[in-house]
Amino acid sequence: MRNSIEYLKKPLSSTQKQELSVLQSRNQVNGGSVPIRANRTTPIK
Repeated sequence: MRNSIEYLKKPLSSTQKQELSVLQSRNQVNGGSVPIRANRTTPIK
């Protein structure tokens, strides 16, 4: 697996930017209580 710091230094592709913004907006909607890597099947409490 890639070193996360090296990965963060690289510019994001448009797809990655899109995914990131979706995750961030979802996180705000859920009050930031849902981990970004949460399984999609996990019910939101």
